[in-house]
Amino acid sequence: MAVHYRNAPDRHAAGLELRGRLSSVSRREELELLRGRRVLELRDRHAGDKGTALVQLLERISPRGCVFAGDDLGDLPAMVQLHRWSGDLELAVAFGVLSPETPDQVREEADVCLEGPEEWAKLLNGVSEELAKAA
Repeated sequence: MAVHYRNAPDRHAAGLELRGRLSSVSRREELELLRGRRVLELRDRHAGDKGTALVQLLERISPRGCVFAGDDLGDLPAMVQLHRWSGDLELAVAFGVLSPETPDQVREEADVCLEGPEEWAKLLNGVSEELAKAA
């Protein structure tokens, strides 16, 4: 479960109040409480993360390459795993899709940083156009 509070009138106060309430839920239900950019997430401690999911996907489909894009701490495990797998792939690129709130760890782990979702969409559109020409 993820609770976003980026549109709250007082984001700082909303974050503090939600963290207090969700902390008690996480202890009672034995869930992990994760902080992100104006979001708090509760999840099963044993469910894994985006890195776990990426590894399972890579093992299942055995692609020649992989590109991952992320903008928050929850994306960091997938970027780390992608870099661990890079020797087994012809292409492995982790994109940081930046905003003023992007954590430094994401910026540092990313191979390429893009200035926001619009730049990511522009890149994907360009790749799509080039693939269409090649087909």
